[in-house]
Formats: sequence, structure tokens, C-alpha cells
Amino acid sequence: MERREVQKGIRESWAAVVDLKVAETISTPAPLQVNEEFRDLLLSEEVQYTELYLAGLNLQHFNILLTDFSFFQYGFNRDDHVRYAYYPNPFIEPVDASENIPRLRELVEAELITNEEFLALVNDQRSDNRAAPIRYENAPRDRKPFSHPCSHFHIGHGTVGRWALSRHLTPLAFTLLVLKHYYVAQWLEGESLEEESGNVFETRLIRARADCEEVPEALFSRLEKKCFHFS
Repeated sequence: MERREVQKGIRESWAAVVDLKVAETISTPAPLQVNEEFRDLLLSEEVQYTELYLAGLNLQHFNILLTDFSFFQYGFNRDDHVRYAYYPNPFIEPVDASENIPRLRELVEAELITNEEFLALVNDQRSDNRAAPIRYENAPRDRKPFSHPCSHFHIGHGTVGRWALSRHLTPLAFTLLVLKHYYVAQWLEGESLEEESGNVFETRLIRARADCEEVPEALFSRLEKKCFHFS
């Protein structure tokens, strides 16, 4: 995947979150450069997720910010080396249903309270059933059979565990996959009898998956495919 393809996918992802009505702002449509402060926190085994999340928010190290203050990152290092990430707001459930949240966000927009004060105010409403952060990486040069798949997910906070994929994900496919599972109520608003799938967003996800190329056998062998993996 080339840089221009990632940039195109970021624009498509923004269009998707707008259509789902969970869009707050797009910081940049270009792949993010490495931010050393955020990277060091990400790789640290001692950092709690809330600290990492707040760093990304305060550094504005994101491409897309959602209405619940969760955010997406899309990075491109070199040909075929990409990184996409979704960092959910750890203080509230995705798109919290509380009537107080929109009002508090208005105070942030009016610069009457800071992001940190906003998060502190909603902290009491948080649930133990909060969404987990999820990252996707495609790193052919780092690939090691069975231990470091070329194409893989990191699910949850931390660097342990790589969940193999047999496809190269596009930014749009990653975004839609997250939206489907983390913003269910908004996703269901796309129900349509005109779609074979019954949902306009589901149809968009099906098309996005078709655009995700299979990982070649040289990077994901037939023997590796006999193990559990996402396809």
C-alpha cells in the first residue's frame, strides 16, 4: 500500500464517521508522523491506558476525533508498512447516552472548561464495560512466522499479543470494522430494505473488505493459515 492510498482511505474514513453521525473533527487527512512522546508512552510497560489516551488527546496526535472524544490514528512508515489505531475514551462508554455529555462538550467548545475537566466531570458516569483500544499493523519486514504475523491486530492496551490477519486492511476497512462493533446503535440507523445486506453501512463494509488484498503466501504461509486467524 502506498502513501496516497492511505491518505485516500483517511478521507473515506472521515466520510464514514460523518455519515454515522459520530464525527467531531478531522485534524489532518495525511498519515501521521511519528510523535516520539506518544511512541515512548505506547511502548512503556508502566504506562496506564488513561495516560496514553490523554497524551494523544492533548498532543492532538490523531487524524479523526469522534463526538465521544475517542480518536483514530492512521500512520504510514514505508511501502506496505502501515499502522491504524482506535483509542476509545476510557472515561465513558462509546457515545455515552447521558444527556449531560452534549452540554459538557459545549462548555469545552466554548473554552469554559478544558478537555481534562470534561473527562473528570464524566468520570463518575463511566462503566466497567468500556471498549478496548485496538490497533492494526502491517509490517512485512518485521514478520516472523507464527510469532509476528505480517498483518495483525493488537487488541487492548499493551504490546503483548498479535492477532494474525490473512488480508492487508485498508484504512476504511479498519474504520468501518471499529464503527460496526463499537457504535452499534448508530450502525443500526443504516438499516435499509434496498440493500441486500439490510444495512447501508454493512454494504459499505462488505465492499471495503473486497478491497483488502490477501497477504501473499511468502508473508503468510499455508501452514500459518491452518492456525486461527482473521480473514
